[in-house]
Amino acid sequence: MREIRHRRGRDSARGYYDDAFDFESLRRLTLDPLGPGGSLRYAARLHDLETDELAPSFADAPADAIVVFDETFLQRDARASVVIDNTDPQRPALVTSA
Repeated sequence: MREIRHRRGRDSARGYYDDAFDFESLRRLTLDPLGPGGSLRYAARLHDLETDELAPSFADAPADAIVVFDETFLQRDARASVVIDNTDPQRPALVTSA
């Protein structure tokens, strides 16, 4: 909300960094539903700019969304400088070549 985003001043860099994003709502309404065991029903939009309120707009992710992303990523020619294995989200691991 505007009063939270601007409480340190409209042009405050620290205020923007600390107060401009509702990470808890992002996690709860978007990331958790798309994660392991999630419902695949996620908030495609979290904020209504006209009312300046949390107003999620929900969408259903295709059941194969993760597979489509993985296949698209693997077909790219560019090489990643760092790869993180998130198979177990509680224990991400740096992938190294043998």
